[in-house]
Amino acid sequence: MLVNEIMSKNVYSADADMTVTEAAQVMEEKNVGGILVKKHGKFIGIVTERDVLRKIAAQGLDPKYVRVADIMTRHLISIDHDKEIEEANHIMLHHNIRRLVVKKDGEIVGILSNRDIARNMMYIIGRNIIEHRDTKVVQDFIENPYL
Repeated sequence: MLVNEIMSKNVYSADADMTVTEAAQVMEEKNVGGILVKKHGKFIGIVTERDVLRKIAAQGLDPKYVRVADIMTRHLISIDHDKEIEEANHIMLHHNIRRLVVKKDGEIVGILSNRDIARNMMYIIGRNIIEHRDTKVVQDFIENPYL
């Protein structure tokens, strides 16, 4: 299964000078856990619910007075739209992140979250079993799934 098959094609963003409160309102309105951050029309980072929790709430700061740019993650980690989900999952685990920016020809075309992967896990597992049904590991599992 490819990244572009399950990614969210809706890419929401906040201006870097927006307050954390305003960004949180966008995330709530769009029902997403993170939004990209833009400055002068260019994506410069991502801010997530986790950033708000750890960098604002846990520190006792008032989100009405903190700019998104002050708490965002500056390094956007991305994957190409036509890569396999397994590669995306590996990247997320390696970098300890929950969202990947998805690119096509260098342009951002979507966001892939660990939730997107989890929602499709049964399909991914089923496809892998079908593709590898002749292997000994799968045969052993089919014959005795409780080992």
